[in-house]
Amino acid sequence: AGAQTTDQVDFKKTFQDAEDLIGGGNYEAALPLFMKLYNKDTTNANLAFKIGVCLFNSYSFNFPIDQEKSLTYFSKALNNTTHDYKTGHYKERKAPVDAYFYLAEAFHFLHSIDSAEYYFSMFREMIMKTDPELVAEVDHRLEQCTNARELMANPLPVFITNLGARINSAYNDYAPVISADETTLIFTSTRQGSTGEHITAEGQYYEDIYISHRVGRAWSTPATISDMINTDNHEASISLSPDGNTLFIYKAEGEDGNIFQSKRYGEAWTTPERLSANINSFDYESHASLTEDGQSLYFTSDRPGGHGGLDIYVSRMQPDGFWGKAENLGPGVNTEFDDDSPFIHPDGKTLYFSSKGHKSMGGMDIFKSVIQNDGTWGGAENLGYPINTAADNIYYVINRKNTHAYFASVRENGYGGLDLYRIVISEDEVDAEFTEEEIADGENLVEPGTSDPDNSGNPGTNANNTSNKPKTDKIEPKDGKDTMANNLPADVKPEKSEPEAPLSWEVLYFEYNIGRLNVQSVEKVKHIREILTSHPDMKVEISGHTDNVGSDGYNMTLSKTRAQAVADYFVRNGVDIKRLVVIGLGESKPAKPNDTPENRAKNRRVEVKVIN
Repeated sequence: AGAQTTDQVDFKKTFQDAEDLIGGGNYEAALPLFMKLYNKDTTNANLAFKIGVCLFNSYSFNFPIDQEKSLTYFSKALNNTTHDYKTGHYKERKAPVDAYFYLAEAFHFLHSIDSAEYYFSMFREMIMKTDPELVAEVDHRLEQCTNARELMANPLPVFITNLGARINSAYNDYAPVISADETTLIFTSTRQGSTGEHITAEGQYYEDIYISHRVGRAWSTPATISDMINTDNHEASISLSPDGNTLFIYKAEGEDGNIFQSKRYGEAWTTPERLSANINSFDYESHASLTEDGQSLYFTSDRPGGHGGLDIYVSRMQPDGFWGKAENLGPGVNTEFDDDSPFIHPDGKTLYFSSKGHKSMGGMDIFKSVIQNDGTWGGAENLGYPINTAADNIYYVINRKNTHAYFASVRENGYGGLDLYRIVISEDEVDAEFTEEEIADGENLVEPGTSDPDNSGNPGTNANNTSNKPKTDKIEPKDGKDTMANNLPADVKPEKSEPEAPLSWEVLYFEYNIGRLNVQSVEKVKHIREILTSHPDMKVEISGHTDNVGSDGYNMTLSKTRAQAVADYFVRNGVDIKRLVVIGLGESKPAKPNDTPENRAKNRRVEVKVIN
């Protein structure tokens, strides 16, 4: 009995410690505590639910593997649910009916839309008579599922690349501020090494601002921008004036935050000064973007009188040199949900921003709105898939020529949390973009024997952006009906090798418009590499293929990049390059007709076959 009492005391303490960590948002630290308890009692539905919550929210470091695992635990939790759930009580063994909502959210987040709709609808029936406010939230999620299905069925021919390990870290990296010539990048990071080394309740380091310079096609190692700007509190990049001499930043103040500016003289930055009361209120102001003429500042605030959540406002420079009264941009831009991270294009009439409202497919989506002749903002237009996903996509900035854009997102094969990405919108520039990706992700970003480029705080001239938020994509469908963005269609089965010929033919599938290996492909490539290692005389042909979306030239480049990604993996892992024949065939050799999303997914592939 004594031992049992001790076990009960230990259980209670461990459970409460884990609950406290969840309350602070530190899901990574709570997970092993709940797992420890669950391993001793696998029939406890509440523990299964808690583990699912931790896994689903641990996108910071192991996306999307943990999110896929969360499906298993949420499903186990459904075996024993209750409407009379005792929140935070260690003796509770049943899961809340909210487990249905969480399971639906996980499927939605992983682009398994049919399954998401099924569980959202089930949950809606359960709460329809008891919680009308939550019913409205579920209806919003179901609407997002409809939007996601529509947008994913009409993908855009854009090319998205991660800025690479030199820029991105295992922590959140976001809020890009890009100079007009795209040679200077200022951004925000919660990486280790921040000023003061303080850690939030979520387990992240405090925000600091970093700067990197581009030399050729490579980014230099980021350095903290200035001791005058970074403190032991939170600072985040927002935007840069057109002449490159004024940096707008976010600084935390108490429970809220405000917008500040720092001036640059030579290579030195001044101590940031808070903007006037017409910009900063007693509430939360997090992000801003300055027009090219310096006369209008677009910014976000959750001050009273808005449409709900964060809204976007504009303040105009007055003749006396002070910012005028803030004006809400109205319903063309703002919704009852959060509307954030405005970026005003150099043309002065096109506004890019992120929102959980409008026609979002989930989380924060990037939209654009154009000012009308009467001075109002037109209806928001979703930038489409794959720029937007069911996760958060935020802090979008675009260059003057509309050929390149930068933003923050959580995606498969990222480095951890929010990463910075670059979008190539113009097909004419795709070839250069593939080259950049190789360099950005490589080890030798600076010539051997030379030092890193200078990391002074000189940003050159113009462009814009700022703050924080995360999530992102992929999963096996529950019923085989879903078409996933970052996985094979449910009915695609990799072709099997004959036992007598260890590697006569293998097929690796790729995500839409992506040249990198995904999680499933990496596992297959590892297996192929093992076969090549055990058969040192074997030679293989690696052929890349695409669907028919995009131009012939674009698809030829993409197919070569896919094939090269496989070859590069082999070479990095000890396979002699002379044993590999690498070719790109573009869209010329489809495995299936390009007449449905499922068939196009089967054509986005690399084939590996023995040639000797």
